[in-house]
Amino acid sequence: MNESALVTYKNDFVIAAIGTPTRVEFPFEKIWEFKKTCTLFNPSHLRFYHTHPIGMPDYSEEDVKCLKGLNIAFDFPVYFSILCKNEYTEVYDQISYIYYKKMVQVENIPLWSSHLELMFFLSEGKIVL
Repeated sequence: MNESALVTYKNDFVIAAIGTPTRVEFPFEKIWEFKKTCTLFNPSHLRFYHTHPIGMPDYSEEDVKCLKGLNIAFDFPVYFSILCKNEYTEVYDQISYIYYKKMVQVENIPLWSSHLELMFFLSEGKIVL
């Protein structure tokens, strides 16, 4: 299973990416291109979601670095969510954060079911970009 990423803006799909079993990179250039197309871009509507391997729901140092970079790029504490299949129930757990001097857990903003399915189809190799 590979990690995957999905970016939404106002709940609309922006971009998806597939990584390796241990990491995924958000395609920042494409996200920035999208930002330029928005007349009144508001970073509070931007959502970054990515998967972690089964049984690893916590954020990594790489996640912290990524979130710090996103905050600098958008000059705003962006929403960052980790989705992980529960090793016992096969249900996907979601843990969400913003970075404000440290990682702060926040209320989950659920993905639309179609977005969630896309992420896990990408992770499981059922769809290739």
